[in-house]
Amino acid sequence: MATGINTEIISYNHSSLIGIFNNALTLEITKKAFRIRGIYIAGKGVNYNGFYYDSLKDETSDACVTLIVPAPIRHDLTTEQTIECTGYLSKRVQLNAGRIDLHVNVVELLSQKESRYSEEQLKAFEILQKKAEQGYKDVDGFIKTRIIQRQPITITMLIGKTAIIDSDIKHQLKEAIGLYDFRFV
Repeated sequence: MATGINTEIISYNHSSLIGIFNNALTLEITKKAFRIRGIYIAGKGVNYNGFYYDSLKDETSDACVTLIVPAPIRHDLTTEQTIECTGYLSKRVQLNAGRIDLHVNVVELLSQKESRYSEEQLKAFEILQKKAEQGYKDVDGFIKTRIIQRQPITITMLIGKTAIIDSDIKHQLKEAIGLYDFRFV
């Protein structure tokens, strides 16, 4: 019986998949200049035909984007300062890594001011960024695996001396309480 649905599987190679997504990323924003703001982080300081590859870190998260900065503008930038600039978006295909990198090409520096974050907060951002690079742990997957393998899951809860939440936690788990080994400290 014919279903009318084409079930033929199409085969692609690595380069064609990257090419398909590269062509799909042609958006209006790549054709216009826009403003962007963040914490400027100087790169390695290598001059590539008058341009430097630096980073712009989001002020509220560990997200970063590559900045392509012309040498005359870079001369005026100070690392760890909050900057606002005008730029346009470009992309670079990395066939050997299987990815498409987005870059902001800086056209004009609009403002630069001392970061509103303390050194301590910036270090915390760096730790978050390193954690993201190493990969976040899949806690849900870990718990599911331990349950399937019938291995107890030890959870240590730090609570105040007068806290009474231990019974609330145990009550919410109901029948699943037997899968966990709680330690309240």
